[in-house]
Amino acid sequence: MYERNKPELAWDILRRHFWMGKHFIYYPQEHFNDKPMSPEHKRASEVSGLGGAEAILFGLTGFQPEYDGRLYINPQLVDNVKLSVKGFGFRNNLFDVELSETKMKVIKNGSVIYDGKPERIRIL
Repeated sequence: MYERNKPELAWDILRRHFWMGKHFIYYPQEHFNDKPMSPEHKRASEVSGLGGAEAILFGLTGFQPEYDGRLYINPQLVDNVKLSVKGFGFRNNLFDVELSETKMKVIKNGSVIYDGKPERIRIL
């Protein structure tokens, strides 16, 4: 949904996954989104374990790595959501990002490189 520029719907789907950590010892391959259960006839698998991380880093936070080594950030936040990402590594650089619906702060290797409104910017 983030790739389709539908952040409200993407956030609604993603936030349902957060409560699963209170009910499961791992994120199952298949699960229900409207109740904390996994289908009984399914086996455990960790293949989908990073799906949530991918949605947070590349959807919600909006990291956009390019084939030529450039890195952009294009956050897709919705109302009343605040997010911090610390230590995102890319090409021997570490990025920290603080986001809200009205403010974005990007820190590269300990130095602030952007502090302003959320928008698509090149950070490397």
